[in-house]
Amino acid sequence: ELFHRDFKVQIAACEHLRERLGEHQEELVSSIDLLFKFVVLKIWETNSQSHAEIIELMHSMLDQLAANDYWMTDYEASVIMPHWVEKVGSNNPSIRSGMRNCLHKFLQIFPMSKLYTYLLDGLDSKNTRTRVDCIEELGCLLGDNGLTVFDPKRTVPRIAKWVGNQDHNTSAAALDALQKIFELCEDPSKFFALTGGLSGKQRAILDGRFKHSKTATSKIGGAMRTHSDASTRPASAPLHNHPPPKEVAVSTVEATPTPPAPVADTADPQLKLVESERAPEVVIDSA
Repeated sequence: ELFHRDFKVQIAACEHLRERLGEHQEELVSSIDLLFKFVVLKIWETNSQSHAEIIELMHSMLDQLAANDYWMTDYEASVIMPHWVEKVGSNNPSIRSGMRNCLHKFLQIFPMSKLYTYLLDGLDSKNTRTRVDCIEELGCLLGDNGLTVFDPKRTVPRIAKWVGNQDHNTSAAALDALQKIFELCEDPSKFFALTGGLSGKQRAILDGRFKHSKTATSKIGGAMRTHSDASTRPASAPLHNHPPPKEVAVSTVEATPTPPAPVADTADPQLKLVESERAPEVVIDSA
């Protein structure tokens, strides 16, 4: 029924198989390569309903294998991984999301140091979405696990070559991934040694990107600064080192009380205040 001409019969057979996986774990392990081959055939078909059911089946298979501490062999990986990575760039957003989620689950049954090589191969795909997704996944893996898990001399140049690509999404994904790698490198010269031969345009793009990075302060040419001197001071610190101004004491000298001055009548310009009716003098003594 899995190969029936009617795709609805195939979907029903997949549902039945998925529901019975927990009851037949030994059979699952012993026939996993055949099941992977069946999955490969189905993901290259154009029926979206069939794709969705196959993704659900893969989710269940990977969960069962992980629950049994099963590790996929290199041969089994060669059967499924190249095709799965390529189809990650599906036109259908829901299919694409499901494929990527399954890709993460493969890490439960296959070493990361081996899985990333299939992602590297995905960078050469003619499908732009596949390239972008593979670059993003590599960037996440590198950011989470560091450079020691991978071969940076092999990985970094393969990503760096997409900087400045005419496809904006591909170039942006490469810049994001390289940003994480740059932050992992203690010395910028080490990073640029890993990138291999860059064109002048690519180097300028990277310099411009890292110049605005918060973690790239003073890393390249001393000119890479992300904070001004004032912004790095504590809030309570003065902006200048000038001594504080000398305090000035203000005191008043009491004067002889005088009767209040008459209110001037604006209608009579001849009326003026007499000299003796001034307010008390204020004397300023400098310290």
